[in-house]
Amino acid sequence: MDDQIQNLIKNKSPKEIKKYVLVTIVFAVIGGIAWGVASGPINTFLGDRGLKLDKNSDLGVSFDKEKMWPSNMPNDVPRIEEGGIWNQKYDPDKKIWNVSFKGIPETVGTGYPARLESGGWTVTKNDKNESANTMTLYAEKGQLLLNFTQNFNVQGGTLKVEKRPLYKVQ
Repeated sequence: MDDQIQNLIKNKSPKEIKKYVLVTIVFAVIGGIAWGVASGPINTFLGDRGLKLDKNSDLGVSFDKEKMWPSNMPNDVPRIEEGGIWNQKYDPDKKIWNVSFKGIPETVGTGYPARLESGGWTVTKNDKNESANTMTLYAEKGQLLLNFTQNFNVQGGTLKVEKRPLYKVQ
């Protein structure tokens, strides 16, 4: 690197060297400003997918396990702690929560029905598809409908919760 710098400034006047230094400083400042502006949206994009910047990771990102369980998810829904949440969405118009998981063990799907029932939920369907190596669970409690699907091959799963509107009989 020193050789490259020496070759760059070799036979250059002090005025030209000052110009190179000034241009380098200007580009560094512009780059810092650009990163400052871009880092907010980048962190938001990653955070929405359950990731955070991680200099120690080969990919530069890692799962943010403390984040992502929707803060407005109804308290009656048992939280899935195992694995990582890599995506979540909430549709306020339809009152639907979707949470996608990665790295969850098989015991999550097999143990979730008991957790739901102990919390007052009625499990309406609990199927395991042996050929696809998946399980699907439907449950309801009051206005809430819940669907949990787990794929044991990829240790992933999705949770969908919908809050049905109350209808008054007139």
